[in-house]
Amino acid sequence: MTELYVHIPYCKKKCDYCSFYSIPREHCDDDYVVALLREANNYPKQKINSLYFGGGTPTLLSNGQFEKLLNGLKERFDLSSAEISSECNPDTASREKLEAMRSFGINRLSIGVQSLNDATLKAIGRIHDSAVAISALETAVSIFDNVNADYMVGLPFQTIEDVRRDIKRIIQTGVKHVSVYSLILEEEAPLFSKVESSLVTLPDEDKQVEYYEAAREILIENDFRRYEISNFALPGYECKHNSAVWRFGSYIGLGAAAHSFYEGKRYFNVSNVELYTDYTLNGKSLKDYVDESEEGLKVDFIMLALRTARGLVFKEYNDRFSTDFKEEFKEELETEAVKRTCDINESRIVIKDEYFYVSNSIIESMVEKYL
Repeated sequence: MTELYVHIPYCKKKCDYCSFYSIPREHCDDDYVVALLREANNYPKQKINSLYFGGGTPTLLSNGQFEKLLNGLKERFDLSSAEISSECNPDTASREKLEAMRSFGINRLSIGVQSLNDATLKAIGRIHDSAVAISALETAVSIFDNVNADYMVGLPFQTIEDVRRDIKRIIQTGVKHVSVYSLILEEEAPLFSKVESSLVTLPDEDKQVEYYEAAREILIENDFRRYEISNFALPGYECKHNSAVWRFGSYIGLGAAAHSFYEGKRYFNVSNVELYTDYTLNGKSLKDYVDESEEGLKVDFIMLALRTARGLVFKEYNDRFSTDFKEEFKEELETEAVKRTCDINESRIVIKDEYFYVSNSIIESMVEKYL
């Protein structure tokens, strides 16, 4: 089954840590919504497992635009049993807005909290404060059964006491899912230059690990299960969209800068709203295809699978690439580093829980011969 992603690249203000494509604007253009539906019509009608609205800030769509977009997608695709998620910034989460979204068919909400320390929020360029974030979570939980809170570690002014307090407070709101991400700064992000010039200080790497572990411990104590490096959910509330992507599933991306992996090919749309809209409305396309080798696809499969608590299932890899994983990676599986950090049995390889946070180096050692 296929997953569907729709990119809404509008933000009231671009956050200082963000390097993703987005443009500062209060509202979404009507033409962009029409272009999204026009692009959707280029794909065959099919059953969709999950639909995810990401951004940017999808909740900058007006109610009318959201309804038009969802109705149009329902005409093109079978969304009858789909998990339909939308990202949401706290400052856009009014009760009226969220109730309208629920009535249109959204059944899962992901709110970008990031921190409950007001000084930290200001330092990273967020336009909400902690009170607005908590209010948004509480409002969302009263409307949606399935709500996620995004949280970040490694931020300016952040302490381990902040992390423990924040995670406990987030859990108290009744969310069913929490994503805990480490701050990764790209050179294009405004915060990068502030850190480089010592205007802002970030916790060092050891502290980031400590903060992540503090968040993990509290979540596990409260019955949240870590099913991927950054993602924790109460049983039955794992994100279907992301889970499918980690299992090397097929997905269609609609919109400016959206990426796709469909019918065995990877490609992405131009990162420019005006160009994307103009070309799409005129029946043209600005897609770039990734000429990925068999080895590259294998690396992608391994890296995605080993990020999860489920791990890499040998049969799935073997069926996908017509090979034998244990033979292909015999030398790697027999190294002391892999034996120490991974659980390996007849059916799969899984990174041990205590090494999950530093999994990148383990994964790189597995796929080094193909890099």
